[in-house]
Amino acid sequence: MAEQDVQTPRPSALHQAANGSLHRPIWRDPRVHRSVFGRRAHVAYALLAVFIVVLILEPFTGGLRGWGLSADALDQGRWEVLGAHMVAHAGLWHLSGNAAVMFALTSPLMARLGRGVLAWARYLALFVGSGLAGAGLFLLMNPTGDIPAVGASGAISGLWAAHARLGQNGRFLPVLSRKVLINARDFALANLVLFFALFLLVTLRGGEGGLAWEAHLGGYLFGLLAMPLIAPQRPPADWEPHRPSSWLP
Repeated sequence: MAEQDVQTPRPSALHQAANGSLHRPIWRDPRVHRSVFGRRAHVAYALLAVFIVVLILEPFTGGLRGWGLSADALDQGRWEVLGAHMVAHAGLWHLSGNAAVMFALTSPLMARLGRGVLAWARYLALFVGSGLAGAGLFLLMNPTGDIPAVGASGAISGLWAAHARLGQNGRFLPVLSRKVLINARDFALANLVLFFALFLLVTLRGGEGGLAWEAHLGGYLFGLLAMPLIAPQRPPADWEPHRPSSWLP
């Protein structure tokens, strides 16, 4: 029986950029833009549109306290903030930072979640579930707080953790695998840097607020545990081993 040649899949542009084999700036390679902002990112475009509309409406609808999550808001009977806080942001820079991470994660996640309406439903279940888990932990740690928490960070933390569960073959990695543990370490370090940066900024300005790390942690834990339950057990037939997953967080 003749031996058959096995073709190695060509690495993506993001993979080449990560290992130094891409010979043009990453921002000039059209394959990168298709990979991050292509058709699989349509759900991220829809969410970004919602974020922008809410940011415009915030000054006319109660501001951050009108949209933000807090124990005080729930005591007033404003249970809608459990969902509303996920789409509200404390300014353009806050929105831009969340959107950048969301777009980087959406395409590889959607590739694993399937196709069509069902993939959108799975993605939104992961997004909303992570946001609600983050809200739950935030309220648990701040049972009498009145400072509102806003932003999609808790939900996006869940996307980050869900992405960490994906192996190069599309199968789910164990929670205690090396890649997942390294990802958790990087997540913790990123939040630590953000915490001190915001603490210094708020202190210098003499205001109030900071990083809702509890919401980030709650969302991350949900995404970590729920991804294998939400996504199909087997990767799709067109799954590419060298997806941008090797380059993203």
